[in-house]
Amino acid sequence: MRLTTKFSAFITLLTSLTIFVTLIGASLSFYNGIENKVENRVQAVATMLDNRLITTSFDKLEPQLDELMTPIEIVHIDFMLNGKPLYSHSRPDSYRPLGSHEQFREITVQSLKHPGITLHLVYVDPMVNYFRSLSITAPLSISIGFMVVIIFFAVRWIRRQLAGQELLELRSTRILSGERGPQVRGSVYEWPASTSSALDMLLSELQFASDQRSRMDTLIRSYAAQDSKTGLNNRLFFDNQLATLLEDQEKVGAYGIVMMIRLPEFDLLRTTGDGRRPKNITLRLSTCSLPLLCVTPARCWRAITVATSPCCCRTVR
Repeated sequence: MRLTTKFSAFITLLTSLTIFVTLIGASLSFYNGIENKVENRVQAVATMLDNRLITTSFDKLEPQLDELMTPIEIVHIDFMLNGKPLYSHSRPDSYRPLGSHEQFREITVQSLKHPGITLHLVYVDPMVNYFRSLSITAPLSISIGFMVVIIFFAVRWIRRQLAGQELLELRSTRILSGERGPQVRGSVYEWPASTSSALDMLLSELQFASDQRSRMDTLIRSYAAQDSKTGLNNRLFFDNQLATLLEDQEKVGAYGIVMMIRLPEFDLLRTTGDGRRPKNITLRLSTCSLPLLCVTPARCWRAITVATSPCCCRTVR
């Protein structure tokens, strides 16, 4: 999975959880707030009735009950004395919109002015029709739609910001796969820009070093394969000689090293000077090469041969 996909999925998950928790919390707060508000109003009506019973009898109080019960949608009131019905009153049915539903809730309030009397009130639950009304849920629906649009644009902006890092990651994968050359060069859209530039610089230096190594290898093989007597180059013959020297006929897997030291004026030194001087030079070169050969395991070499020719000295291991 790509970096932008992971990050987008993570942000979307967190945002969705936040929206879900917010909606659940807001819905519960709204529901509990309405229920508590209506319950407090019903208790206030019960307190008013309790106060009026001090100076007013039930017969005179009955015309006032409908006026108190209608605003809060109380449908029935029972006055109980020690658990026995004392007085009951039901409000007449009022107009109900088509398609509305009724669900009743009950509450019991102890009378403070008349000990032993309790008021049992039945009222309509106000939350039943709220969730069925489009006009009530429209603001909530608009809020949800607005949050979804904001999430969409936020994820889109994040993907644009991380597109450069994704390009850099893809190029790194191609480099690790072994691709080299101009096809793995960076672009201006990669991010971070400093990392992309540093990677391009390292690739350029690596390419330059590879070219220089190839040139040096070609140059060394060209001079080493040249015959000093005839002046002709026979590179195939030189490669075969080199492979023969490195092969181990006795033990498969052994390897060797060929060290070639070229002395440009060796012929002149041999003809003009004493004959012992070329031998001394050859001996010194062999002595200097022995410490290098001794640092390798003994199983890796089979013999040391020092050969002197008019063009070069060879130490074969």
